[in-house]
Amino acid sequence: VDLKLDSVYAVNGLRAYYADEYEARYPREWLFDQRVALAKFGQQDQMFALGGGPGRRTGGAPKGMLPDAAWGPAGGGTKPLRERENLSIVRQALPRAPAIDDMLGDPEASLQKLLTETIAPAGSKKVATPLRAERRSKAWRGNENTYYE
Repeated sequence: VDLKLDSVYAVNGLRAYYADEYEARYPREWLFDQRVALAKFGQQDQMFALGGGPGRRTGGAPKGMLPDAAWGPAGGGTKPLRERENLSIVRQALPRAPAIDDMLGDPEASLQKLLTETIAPAGSKKVATPLRAERRSKAWRGNENTYYE
């Protein structure tokens, strides 16, 4: 376990939480929500009992959105219910978005559609002159990004 000082002691009034895919900072007075820890433990315990394993959901395993981690003031704090604060981290797989090439297609056709339907539609008394339309790719932080100019 790689323990960092700010996960034990507050730095500038904040403590830190480190997970594999994210880091979070929260007020030093706040506590980890034990209900989240118990629910996650219960999910794992139930998955193993039903013959599953980590990361494998079985038919009888609990469903629904469960925060990965959560913090808040002890006992929920002193504020009225609607004004209470907390920090919850929810991790959820997002559907794969279509590639920009699939959505926009040919750069010249896309530009023409943009000009005639949005920027200078017929009857708007606006004139738009296309200068160029090109698609280019550029790598940034290990990802390949496509740009239309």
